[in-house]
Amino acid sequence: MSSVKVAVRVRPFNKREVDLGCKCCVEMSGKKTSIYNPQTGQRKDFFFDYSYWSHDAFMIDPSTGMFEKDSPGSNYASQSMVFDDLGKEVLDNAFEGYHTCLFAYGQTGSGKSYSIFGYEKNIGIIPLACAEIFKRMEISQAEDPDAIQYTVTVSMLEIYNECVQDLFVKPKKRPKGGLKIRETKKDGMYVQDLTKIPVVSYFDIDEQIKFGTTNRTIAHTDMNSTSSRAHTVTTITFQQTFFEGGKPTNKTSSNINLVDLAGSERQKDTHAEAARLKEGSNINKSLSFLGKVISILADKAAGKKSAKNAVVPYRESKLTMILKNALGGNSKTAMIAAISPADDNYEESLSTLIYANQVKSIKNQAKKNESAQDKLIRELKEENEKLKLMMDKKKAMRKEVKQESKENEEVMSKIRIMNVSDDPMLTGQIHHAFKDGVNTIGKAKKGKKPDIVINGLGMVNEHNKTSFNEHSKELIIHPNAESYKKNKTYLNGELLTEDTPLRHGDQIVFGNNTLYVVLFPGEPTEPQMFDYEAVMNKILKKQMEDLRDNDHEKEMKDKLNKMKENLDEKKKETEKDLKRKQKEMEDARKKLEDDLKRRDEELKNKMKEAGEDERKLKDLNERLKKEKEDAERLRKEQEGKEKLLEEEKQRAMRAFEEAQKQRMQQEIDINLRARLEAQLTSMIQMCNDANEYCRALGRYQYFYQAATEIDILPDGTKVPKVVCKAYPDRKKDFHLTLEFGEFQDKLDLMNEKYDQYMSSVYNEDNFSPELEIGEDEGFVFGMVIKDEWHLIGNCYIFLYGLAMMLEIRKDLIPIRDTKGEEKGNLCYSIEPMVFDENGEKVGMINNIEEMLGRLITIEVIIHYAKGIPEKWSSNVFTEYKWIDEKGKLFKTKYSEDTKNKNPKWEYRHLHNIYVSQEFIDHIKESPLLMRVYGKLSPEDIENLYEEFAQDPAKNALLANKMDDSDEEEKIDTSDPNLSLSKKMVSESKEIKEMKKRLEDYKKEQNKLEKKKVDIQMGKGGNGCCCCNIF
Repeated sequence: MSSVKVAVRVRPFNKREVDLGCKCCVEMSGKKTSIYNPQTGQRKDFFFDYSYWSHDAFMIDPSTGMFEKDSPGSNYASQSMVFDDLGKEVLDNAFEGYHTCLFAYGQTGSGKSYSIFGYEKNIGIIPLACAEIFKRMEISQAEDPDAIQYTVTVSMLEIYNECVQDLFVKPKKRPKGGLKIRETKKDGMYVQDLTKIPVVSYFDIDEQIKFGTTNRTIAHTDMNSTSSRAHTVTTITFQQTFFEGGKPTNKTSSNINLVDLAGSERQKDTHAEAARLKEGSNINKSLSFLGKVISILADKAAGKKSAKNAVVPYRESKLTMILKNALGGNSKTAMIAAISPADDNYEESLSTLIYANQVKSIKNQAKKNESAQDKLIRELKEENEKLKLMMDKKKAMRKEVKQESKENEEVMSKIRIMNVSDDPMLTGQIHHAFKDGVNTIGKAKKGKKPDIVINGLGMVNEHNKTSFNEHSKELIIHPNAESYKKNKTYLNGELLTEDTPLRHGDQIVFGNNTLYVVLFPGEPTEPQMFDYEAVMNKILKKQMEDLRDNDHEKEMKDKLNKMKENLDEKKKETEKDLKRKQKEMEDARKKLEDDLKRRDEELKNKMKEAGEDERKLKDLNERLKKEKEDAERLRKEQEGKEKLLEEEKQRAMRAFEEAQKQRMQQEIDINLRARLEAQLTSMIQMCNDANEYCRALGRYQYFYQAATEIDILPDGTKVPKVVCKAYPDRKKDFHLTLEFGEFQDKLDLMNEKYDQYMSSVYNEDNFSPELEIGEDEGFVFGMVIKDEWHLIGNCYIFLYGLAMMLEIRKDLIPIRDTKGEEKGNLCYSIEPMVFDENGEKVGMINNIEEMLGRLITIEVIIHYAKGIPEKWSSNVFTEYKWIDEKGKLFKTKYSEDTKNKNPKWEYRHLHNIYVSQEFIDHIKESPLLMRVYGKLSPEDIENLYEEFAQDPAKNALLANKMDDSDEEEKIDTSDPNLSLSKKMVSESKEIKEMKKRLEDYKKEQNKLEKKKVDIQMGKGGNGCCCCNIF
């Protein structure tokens, strides 16, 4: 039995984290990894086989271009160090005949792919392992070429949306639905019909991996799928046949699986989310079930009783089926957990460390994969036949690659555009050259293929045209001829509105997010030309300007810097002035002491000279006494001045500290604002994608818009958040509000439907926008009206009257929503009371400070509300949190009426409080927050259901009747505000008939369920299940 080896690696800050001013919350020492909660400072320690610090203390070696330690004492972990520890051990096990697996886990952007594949000169574990395999083979065969024979094959697959795809097969040639996973006693889990290519050198493997990466790029660009949400598995099958006297004596076979998992930032708690997973996005399922598998295996290894008879759910997802051998099976396995150092990603990084901590307790029973001699001879014959077929396949593929390489060389010599991806691995995989004359750019369509095919989201068949003069090398791009606002193209971050010449390095975004850069042969390239994030942020920030305040972060930062400079200057001046005054006082005191000493000596001398003259002695004593009194007075005056100076110094220091505190708070506010802005930028892009998905899927009525809202916590703290407004009908004002994470889930589901649509385009199938049986329209598209509480508004009750022990009787206060608009009024009373030892009420207390350290009783009464909005006037209640009740909420009962704009409660509660100075300060400075909630009535929900359930049916009918050109003529989605006020399509006969049938169904209640099933199954009506929206 051997445990899974686990390594953790932390990367440097990325540009986003630097811009946000993030702090490092991770520390490493030896095998220990520590992470600090940025809110509480609490530290959590984890111990792994390896902890790799790659955050800082490195430099770029000018001779190799590789990242290396910047000093002998640096603890920086380079790519070669990671490979020496993990990669070489994987290869050692493979050469001994064991199956091996190395997989990388972590949130998107944490550095998983960098460790596995590498970037530019800093190559990762896969290329280093491939080079090492052939290096060892050469050394072994140089010693005795007849003693051992090696056979190496490579395969590469991707799991996306629970579909297994062969990356050595062009996207258009792949089987519909992907490849199947099978299991046998001999081979365990394997992928049926997966292409395996024989390789004889590192060059061969490198060539194949590049070919697979190019196919991966094309597929993700066409499908608008995110590479970070896909799992990539590269498998090197390594066979060794041993000979003695020319006869085979033994054979070992090893599979080296190198796995780059999808981003883990959305992987939920597997137990809490089990029910949701059954109907959620396939994209999220695989990692969630992997977590469940690891959790059960870890519990089994720990000997927990609850896990003794638990079944490990390998078959719940394609990923866990493929990794079955690696986890709890016949394999020696290692894992790299990649984490971000930023406090902004604390939760995700902590989740990754907890996950990795579970993995290290899993134990595998690895065994050598050997064959006996008789069996070996038979297998060798079979293997030879398989190798012949593989070699034929390799020759055909090599011929195809050679032809493509020749075409690529020709393209590279011309003016062209090159793809830029958010994944650096996929950048530069696609090139399109311009022919002389007019070039059309757009999405491929049956019977209508443009000159340059870009199947990105938001693309139409003739999205753009370019004019190219081969002789003058002049290249001009033209905006969409029909509507440049609807079919958008951005050039260097600006919307393309007119014919514009293109230059080397120009960045073009086609549709929603497909980025290409213009390249002229022979011209130098700069890194910023390929910065996907910077280009998209520039576009999205322009869209965001209407959603954010007019004040600018740069202006605020400048003010803060100026304030800091002024404070520093003021502090220096104050300190300098204090030192000067202090020196003057020290000098004055010293002078006074010297004068006193001198006068004392003079008096003593005079007394000596006076001899026995008592009168003179008496006079001298009186003078001495007077001078001592004067000296004492001067000393006290000096002390008074020093005290005043010290007080002035303390006031200056307090003012300085307060200003510093204010500046720090403003810096925190700027960081929070920057993070909110980053989230808002993401939400805008997500809404753009969702609107395009709906457009492609025939849901023309749906519309999604990014927005910000203010949440008010029970303690009155205002917290801004980013949400999505989902409109079931873009022509109407009614909308649903989806939280950021909730909308991400819906976007994943829409993406799945869009993938199916694009697959049908590839396979030239007839696409139907209908959902499958059992799928819910509202759930997929986020158009579910929920029976949940809605915050109508807040009331702020100022308690200063309590400080005077005054009763507030039936005061009427406005209920205001988060925008400050009045949503009704609340009537309340508050009465402070004091009782003596006999329980009798005490009167005539004029100030609460008289009660310091004593018990008082405060009665809070909530009488009624009036003028509540009718929409939310069902089950209305009010709640508040009292000052010293440690977060406990007090709430009225729910209003009894189904709908009541003027609910009555007469709720009473007595609060007993020991009066402290803190309590007195609180009631003088802070208000009591009361929150009023309500619900939609069942009647309103039913009415909304009836109102909006018909529109998706229209969508489906339109989708069945329109092709792209018809849709583009009749539906204008370029301006959401215009679209909301404009009728989109006139009702057809089918829609009117459908309405009539729906009315008939209402009258025949006993047949309703059967009719709904018939509609969903396509047996009745127009075969549309979209009316099942809510």
